[in-house]
Amino acid sequence: VNRNLVHVDQMLATQAQRFHELDLRTPAVARKAELDDLMARTVSQQLMVRDLVMVDASGQVLAASRPQTRRLGAQAPAGFVGQVLSNPYAGLAMSAPGVNMLTGDPSVWLARTIPLGSQRGVFMAEVPVHELAALLGQGSSRSGRTVTLERSDGTLVASMPLAESQVGAMLTPPLDVTVADGKARLAPGRIASASAL
Repeated sequence: VNRNLVHVDQMLATQAQRFHELDLRTPAVARKAELDDLMARTVSQQLMVRDLVMVDASGQVLAASRPQTRRLGAQAPAGFVGQVLSNPYAGLAMSAPGVNMLTGDPSVWLARTIPLGSQRGVFMAEVPVHELAALLGQGSSRSGRTVTLERSDGTLVASMPLAESQVGAMLTPPLDVTVADGKARLAPGRIASASAL
């Protein structure tokens, strides 16, 4: 899972670099079309990513890989862009899971900030929850075990087997910060009491 998330983070950083390399002497409409095309080609080469979007500080779509997103806006959870921009540290941010109204599927958004002149914007990648659950399934081959992927606040992002009704719920009790180190542990289940990783 970590390797795949790092790959998406690198893709976002690469897109930001490509944005800055566009010839600023060309008209803005041509640059936007070129960026839209570049983002669409990038997404077509990714298995995990459904959409790639660049937004300004207000959440206005500046470029996107999908025509629907360009027309209707990004389907990121309300307030997510503001949360990303308010973080003083550059790095990958993950939204809480939410349902994409265009597809009906639960997904999370991975994001990083980019400079946009005197302000900052956000590059975001949409990752369907079922893609993350499939990655978790690779490590849970033993029957009867549940693997969960949670945000540091205890929000369930994905699980294997997929507990779709629980996705986005806060699991209790919250995980102890000292065990949020990325290492797998055998412990009582976070969704059910059966043993889990």
